[in-house]
Amino acid sequence: MSFLDDFYNEIKDEVTALARANLEGFLEDIKKDTRLFLKKSGKDLQRWMNLVKTNGLTDRDFVWLLKSKKDLMELAALKKAGLSLVKIEETRNKLLGIIARAALSLLLK
Repeated sequence: MSFLDDFYNEIKDEVTALARANLEGFLEDIKKDTRLFLKKSGKDLQRWMNLVKTNGLTDRDFVWLLKSKKDLMELAALKKAGLSLVKIEETRNKLLGIIARAALSLLLK
C-alpha cells in the first residue's frame, strides 16, 4: 500500500461519519473528493509530516500549510447539488480538521 492509501484508511471512518451526520446522500462523493484531495496534496502532506517529525515544522505551522491547500478540495458533487457555499466551506474545514488530526496522531505512534 502507498502512503496515501494508508493515510486514507486512517481517516475513512471519520470521513464516513461526517458525511452520514451532515450529508447522507453524498457519502461516496465526499469519500471520492477526499481521496482526490489527498492525491493532489499527498507529496506536500508527507513532506510536512516528516518536517514535523524532525522538529523542522511546528504542529501549528503544519495545520496552517494544510489549510492553505483548501482550494484543492473541490467537493464538486456538493456544488452541483446546489448546497450553500457556507455548507460546502463548513464541510471542507471539517475534512481538513480530520486530515490534520490524523496526520499529527500518526506522528505520535
